[in-house]
Parts: sequence; structure tokens; C-alpha cells
Amino acid sequence: MHLDGPGVENNATSAKSFSAFVAGLSEAVKETAKHRAGKGRYSEGLLIEGATPGSVRVVLRAPTPKIDPTQQVDNITTASSVDSDALRSIAAILSHASDPDVDSPLVAEIADLPKGARKGLRRAIRSSRQAGWTIDGTVRQRRVGLSTVALTPNGATRLELELDSRVDSQKSETMIGTIDGFRRSIGTLYFIPEGRPPISAAVLDNTLAIQVAQLAAQEGATVRAIFNVVESRLPGDPGVSRQSRSLISIRSLERGDQTELSVDTG
Repeated sequence: MHLDGPGVENNATSAKSFSAFVAGLSEAVKETAKHRAGKGRYSEGLLIEGATPGSVRVVLRAPTPKIDPTQQVDNITTASSVDSDALRSIAAILSHASDPDVDSPLVAEIADLPKGARKGLRRAIRSSRQAGWTIDGTVRQRRVGLSTVALTPNGATRLELELDSRVDSQKSETMIGTIDGFRRSIGTLYFIPEGRPPISAAVLDNTLAIQVAQLAAQEGATVRAIFNVVESRLPGDPGVSRQSRSLISIRSLERGDQTELSVDTG
């Protein structure tokens, strides 16, 4: 990640803000990984490779997964760990905060975070906003790919507000349509439902992400997708609630197997 903007002069920035930012991101990744690994199954391992010139540049790296030599796993599985998945999830949140689409996957991604991860992310974002940084960089993972990551000052302000947003309701929604794209590195699915405008959704599970990647490679294939739809409002905003989605399941449809859209509000 490169930090730039009013808070950076001659490749230097506030040590206090920088340390709070890195510590907050580390806490957010750790708590997300712990939540996904399950109680008693996580050992903290996020690494920082160092801050170097180039505006201000910092590299956060998930450790290489340790695989039992007697265990047989495929190459895609060995490329991922709870640390790398959590790091990509936080990177996706940073980028979606700067997305002008109010119905982006941002709120669904935040809703999936445990309380400790929200606390750490809030600490990092507050430091970024107060320092006036513009952040850009990349998230890269072996056999997963590379995507750009960006957090604008406006995005930081929005994210700080969204971390305090109120979830009004959650419901499942089934759609038939086609995959318009999939950014695996930040877990974002672009989907065109039949008879409706295109949508985007977070893909929060690594096994599900592998399935989406395989279906996305089948150009024009019709699929049936089930989404979790999160409706929320910003604090003090009585206006219309926003919708944000995460993918629950997806499968290919054979010809003649299509069904009508259904919504479960239970």
C-alpha cells in the first residue's frame, strides 16, 4: 500500500498515525481470521515487511500456510489460509468504501465482521482520515490473482460511518442470471439477473469462491444464485435503506431447469 496526500511530506508521515493505522489493520485481520478459523484453532501470523520510500509504502503479508506432509490438498487450497482470506476481505472493504455505488457489497462485508475486527478497522480508518491520506496499492495472492486497492479520503469518511450503520434486516434472495465477472482477489462477484439491473456481491467463503471462478470461466452460462441481502441505514438517516449482498450459494442451470425469482423474508 502507498500512503500519499496532505499527511505525507518527503516520503514521511506521522509515526503516531502510521502505527495506529497498521495496528488497526492487523487487529481487523486477526479478529476476522480467528472468527473464521473457529475457537482455539487460530495462531496469529500476519507479517509486516516494512515501510519504505515511495510516498510512504508498507507491505502486509500473510504467512505461507503450513501443510501436514501426510495431507493431500490441491494447489489452490495450499495458496490460501485464514490469514490470507482475512487480509483480502479487509482489502475488499477498503476498496468498496470508495465505490460510489451505495448498493456495493460493502455493508454485507462489514456485517460479516466480528466485533473485534470492526474495532480494529475503525481505529485504522480514523487514523487514515485524520492524517489525510490517500491509499492505493494491490492485493496479490498466488493462484488467486491481483487487484488494485484504493481508499480515498471520502471513502475513509464513508467507511467510518458504515462501521456504525444499523442493519434493518437480512433476507435471502434467489436469482437466475449470468456471471458478468469475478474479482477473486477481493471476492467480488458481478452478476446480471434476468429482467433486472446488474448487481455486485461479496463472496466471503474460499470454497464458494473456487466454485464461482469455475462457473465464471463458462462464458454465458446460466446460473442460479442465492444471496444474503443486508438492508441498512446510516446513523441518524431516516431515508431509504440501502441493499448490500453476499453470495450464499451458486450452481449452473441446465436448459429447461430455470425457475422464477424468489425472495425469502423469513
